[in-house]
Amino acid sequence: MRHVLTSAVGLVMALVVLVGLTPAAPAQGVIKVGILPLISYAPIFVAIEKGFFKEEGLEVELIRFASGAKMMAPLATGEIQVASGSASAGLFNSIAKGADFRIVADKGQIRPGYGFVQLIVRKDLLDSGAVKSVKDLEGRTLANHARGIINDYILYAIAKERGLDRSKLNVVYMEPPKIYAALKSKAIDAALTVEPWTVRAEMEGLAVRYIYADQLALVREMQIAEIFYSGKFIREQEAAARKFMKVYLRGIRYFNERGMKNDEIVTIIEKYTKVPRNMISASTPFYLDNDGKVLVESIEKLQDFFYEERLVKQKLPMDKVVDLRFLK
Repeated sequence: MRHVLTSAVGLVMALVVLVGLTPAAPAQGVIKVGILPLISYAPIFVAIEKGFFKEEGLEVELIRFASGAKMMAPLATGEIQVASGSASAGLFNSIAKGADFRIVADKGQIRPGYGFVQLIVRKDLLDSGAVKSVKDLEGRTLANHARGIINDYILYAIAKERGLDRSKLNVVYMEPPKIYAALKSKAIDAALTVEPWTVRAEMEGLAVRYIYADQLALVREMQIAEIFYSGKFIREQEAAARKFMKVYLRGIRYFNERGMKNDEIVTIIEKYTKVPRNMISASTPFYLDNDGKVLVESIEKLQDFFYEERLVKQKLPMDKVVDLRFLK
């Protein structure tokens, strides 16, 4: 009897050891997320700082890029699993050629009171009376981030609604930090850019936030930025993709409940972007849908615009561009 009992105890102990060696959940691997040091990544920064990803057993590695466009190639090949940016002519053309990624969630919208994309004009031109209206920018140099992006549509809306002839603008392309430097050197007269660069230029007396995107009827409700998943991530790590989205939405809700002026939120954003806290607090906020819903119609409208501008060769059905299954 003692031999049987001893054997049973030994079996139980062996099982305990085996259970201890077995992971509680399958390994998810590292999810590589392409980012820019921008305020609108706040929900991801919040989710990391608050431990939301760890609670779901996810390990996230942030990969910094110089621009959203430079994320697309590694996203398409699956070198990174998650990226973000704006629907652009390049995005539509890439997907048309077989690039393997999809828009999966909201990352920033223009809504009334949320005009974080702005036309800024050099303060000295306004103070001197050299620029009294948008039309006075004709013949002058305006900086934009890149050709074939959402800002082109916003510039089109400004021209249509405020009487500006786009063909009479000297448009140059540069990244936001270079726009700031160009304003300082007076190499440009105006710029179409985003927070916090607009508030920084205004705080330092270089420019004035002249038109907010939400003041324009054509872009009063517009999808500006999105979260992308690589096709490989969608197909091969669906469980992790769902968990990432669950955490991302939790980050959005945490952010939305507190707002961009909340001390904790400002501290987190400052840590990841190095933007001074006074600029973060003074920046015009961006709208985020609590459920991550995307304004698909505005993305389609943007594609139509790029097609008319001959920047897109063929129109794609939205199910080739957007995949919202992970929001459910």
